[in-house]
Amino acid sequence: MILVSQSDLRLAGFYSDYREEFRGTGFAIDSRKVKQGDIFIGLDGVSQKGANFALMALEKGAVAALLPDSSRRDVFKNQPVFFSKDFFSSLGKLLYGGIDPKLFPKIVAVTGTNGKTTIAWSLAKALRGLGQSAVYAGTIGIDYGRGTEKTGLTTPDILTISSMVHKAAQEKIPWIILEASSHGIEQGRLAGLPLFAALFTNLTPDHLDYHKTMENYFAAKSHLFEEASSKTFFIINAEDPYGEQLYQKYRGRLRVLGIGKEVILDKVLPGLDQSSATLNMDGNSFPIVLPLPGRYNILNSIFIFLVLMAAGFEPQLVLRQLAEMSLPPGRMEKISISQNRLIIVDYAHTPDAISKAIDALRESGTQTLSIVFGAGGDRDSEKRPLMGKAASKADVVYLTSDNPRSENPMDIIAQIQSGITDTKTVIEPDRKKAIERALSELPPGGVLLIAGKGHENTQQIGNTFLPFNDVEVVREIAHAES
Repeated sequence: MILVSQSDLRLAGFYSDYREEFRGTGFAIDSRKVKQGDIFIGLDGVSQKGANFALMALEKGAVAALLPDSSRRDVFKNQPVFFSKDFFSSLGKLLYGGIDPKLFPKIVAVTGTNGKTTIAWSLAKALRGLGQSAVYAGTIGIDYGRGTEKTGLTTPDILTISSMVHKAAQEKIPWIILEASSHGIEQGRLAGLPLFAALFTNLTPDHLDYHKTMENYFAAKSHLFEEASSKTFFIINAEDPYGEQLYQKYRGRLRVLGIGKEVILDKVLPGLDQSSATLNMDGNSFPIVLPLPGRYNILNSIFIFLVLMAAGFEPQLVLRQLAEMSLPPGRMEKISISQNRLIIVDYAHTPDAISKAIDALRESGTQTLSIVFGAGGDRDSEKRPLMGKAASKADVVYLTSDNPRSENPMDIIAQIQSGITDTKTVIEPDRKKAIERALSELPPGGVLLIAGKGHENTQQIGNTFLPFNDVEVVREIAHAES
């Protein structure tokens, strides 16, 4: 049991006119889940201010509430409500200040629109291959190397992350690898977390229902770097236009590496089962060979290589791990079926990700390529025509449902179709039937890309979550065919 006193709050940088002593025995970020003795942390959400729930939390038994300095203090007169002018920094001191620095894990945060899961998951796997325990936390869930616990969030909430850090310190786990979503960064889930390395992959249209503009989206991602200490390694894909902006901002910094700047890729040979390139850095050349498709996976592997080099691992040991690199579930996952046909299940759900997945398959020599995909409902409608445009690089497009939620699937499909140019298009809103039809029409030697859901095990229609996994559906159909 933790014990937090008023003096602990003040040492962390919180202040209040309230003087009565108390002892907090836990923390809560959801006022509905407050237990007697908790300290409520009033984080702002998507549409609500955390301060709006402080009084409710106190009524339910919280001994104190913590809020940003911008909250209206007059509302909380004579209440155990504490404020901070640097709210996230104070939270970090409070949540992590008691951990022995010698046991504090090295934390790597990966941000960007695409590539986060592959880099973070594969980095944790490479570290384990090098004899280092590592925790992965991201889209797939939380994995201590003993199996994955699903969370439903790309970046866990601040208390889950705090618990992970404390557990890692207790169990002497030296690494935590996190996916840092724009929502998670903006909502302070990584508040006060000291980072060993911060990685930026790319930025393309996504989550604009939340951020409204690409500038806001970029500002949210950039905040990860603004809050980092001078000891944090920055590894930035400067080949990306937004990465170039970020690199230029920090290029004079001691610990910054720009892919396309200090780090140059040469002799890039993407393939379906193997891809290779030469990495040039500091006058040295390193041959990268991966058992994975596409140029973008070579780029993903470079982030892993650079983090491990920054951590002091021998280059040859790192290259050996890359040669054995595998992808997370639902990321370019291959299923071979009869007549030499290949099915690829991938999480690609943005225009850029769809485009890169198709390019990777085309670069590997794929002659006949079909794609099945849809778009999620109740969010990001602006990207739907762009997804259609990206999918037009396939030979046949099968438009179907993703997670339509409360929207009419046919309305979503119509918006995607508006962006498709000169490509045969088949419309089937039932995802299983769309996959069945695509498989039945796939010629010998053809490749079918099933995009959008990847590792997901459910499909949300309205408020109902139905069991659905693309890989299992393909195997079921293929088994019935045989």
